[in-house]
Amino acid sequence: ISSMVGLKPPEKCSSLVVRWEEDLVYQFHNEDFTAMEVLILNAEFNGHPPLLCMPYQCQLWGSGPGLNGCKIGTTNNGQHLKVVWGCPKQVVQGMAMLARSLKEAEAWAAMSPVSVPTHYIFVCGETREVISLFVSNFAASHCEVKLHKIREQSFCFTNHVPEGWLSLKMSDPALVNSPTSVPRYNMLNSLTPEELPRTLQEGIDLFSNQNKKNVLFRVAENAGESGTIATLGICAKEGEMWIRDADLTAEKRDWRFVLQDGHFVLIDE
Repeated sequence: ISSMVGLKPPEKCSSLVVRWEEDLVYQFHNEDFTAMEVLILNAEFNGHPPLLCMPYQCQLWGSGPGLNGCKIGTTNNGQHLKVVWGCPKQVVQGMAMLARSLKEAEAWAAMSPVSVPTHYIFVCGETREVISLFVSNFAASHCEVKLHKIREQSFCFTNHVPEGWLSLKMSDPALVNSPTSVPRYNMLNSLTPEELPRTLQEGIDLFSNQNKKNVLFRVAENAGESGTIATLGICAKEGEMWIRDADLTAEKRDWRFVLQDGHFVLIDE
């Protein structure tokens, strides 16, 4: 909505997916936005697999990342491209997050016409398949969908369109509106195999490190500015999702869930 009325949208999220030889795939994600509360939603909808996700308060479950009972993990990177009337992002992402397969998730997320251009990473824990899906509209780009099957050891995305990734009809507003997007992308893209996280713990620690030199974690200096709200790690194969609150004063910062007997259960440590 802010894009449609001419307001400058805030900076947004960072994502990384890492594949290891033992067939484990990890997803890591920093949920970045203005000072809004996010919730941990552990829900079971009739006729759909159980869903564990991190939506924004008073918004649909498709407003944040998550993992479902069919071991489909979803992360999303907001973009700054032109917004048009079309399928609402939270609805199509919400249905994609209830998918039983990558093909079904892709079909929902790419439903045309797309209102809000955005980027998804979907991981299937059963097959270890990973896809990057950029969905756009013809007001912003010359094609609406770019699907990339991720076979690389690591893959990252932030809030701008990397060079050569998508043919845009105008310069990417993110280069002005999201000045940390390129540094965050470059930092993740430059990680050597030795530096890549080998466990959920290592990835969570990397993304939530509050050292000022860590460009991934951002603190909102002024009201209305964007900052990191929470860090999330998913191992879809093991049915595990770990959320770390960015607030150092929170009574409980780490929330770890695992899929057991078809339900997500909180692990108390």
